[in-house]
Amino acid sequence: MSTGTILVNIFNGQRIPLGATRLLLTALDGRHRNVVRTFVDRSSIELTSLEVRDNLEDNYTVLVSAKDHSDAGFTPIKVSSNQQQVLDLMMLRRQATFLFHSFDDIARRPDLHDLHAFLCGDTPADPRSLYERLVDDDKPALACLLNITTALEQMKLAPAAGLDQNPLRSFKALHSAPRQDRVFAWVDARFLAQVRETRDNQGANGLSRLTSAPATLHPGATDSYKQTDFGEGNVQLTFHEGETRTMDGVECMKVEVDIDYFKDTAAHIMLEVVPAMLKEKISGKDSAKSLTDPRVVYGLRWIAGRRIGRDFEPPYTIN
Repeated sequence: MSTGTILVNIFNGQRIPLGATRLLLTALDGRHRNVVRTFVDRSSIELTSLEVRDNLEDNYTVLVSAKDHSDAGFTPIKVSSNQQQVLDLMMLRRQATFLFHSFDDIARRPDLHDLHAFLCGDTPADPRSLYERLVDDDKPALACLLNITTALEQMKLAPAAGLDQNPLRSFKALHSAPRQDRVFAWVDARFLAQVRETRDNQGANGLSRLTSAPATLHPGATDSYKQTDFGEGNVQLTFHEGETRTMDGVECMKVEVDIDYFKDTAAHIMLEVVPAMLKEKISGKDSAKSLTDPRVVYGLRWIAGRRIGRDFEPPYTIN
């Protein structure tokens, strides 16, 4: 019987190889049978002699655990005969904190669509002060905003007259202060048609893949679309067509943007929405425990991006 290998590389929240840490590594085949379960103390591990049967059993799952760290893993990893699959995983400390880039560094990144204006909207406040206030007072909300803007700049939408294929350039300002789990913004009203056209193209010509999603999970929303390019950590764009305004002569509508842990809608509802509702009942509506954690989003999206060659590098790291 032929065999294949998986090279597992473990990184920390600063996107560099994890230092000396005792890890429990588990690999399961497509029938969920343990084929590897061992302790290691290095950040790069080669799993060899993995059986290849040319069927669904070749879809392996790899999981790693360590004391004081959140678990990490990925599935499926399709193993092929005499070939090496490379899997990069990110492990975050449970008490991890955010390390944000300076405002000057962010302002020099044009692909973030002039974060000055995006933060300020039509308020008279100084953008530097707003950014630094978030760094001091609401780190999870700022991390969420930077996760979303970085993910948006990696998307490519269908060509549309008057609009850029980079969706971030259609955003005009925040509708309200960013939250830990989502942002509300004002976007060019033509953007909705561009998103629908992108959905209909089904990933042709290098466009992002989008699918229709339930808008009912978002109070007041009229339409919603979810990215499916990545195994985990995809953007969801939810439109509130009843809320409009004109900004700099451009007709805009309200859009809600968040990043889900899971790509599959059923998994998102059962493993993300329902647990969040239960936590909300226990801890209260405004409890951070009931909200999507931007640290988890950061790790999931980074791992998923590495699998398809699109590094996810928001302007912050996690210590």
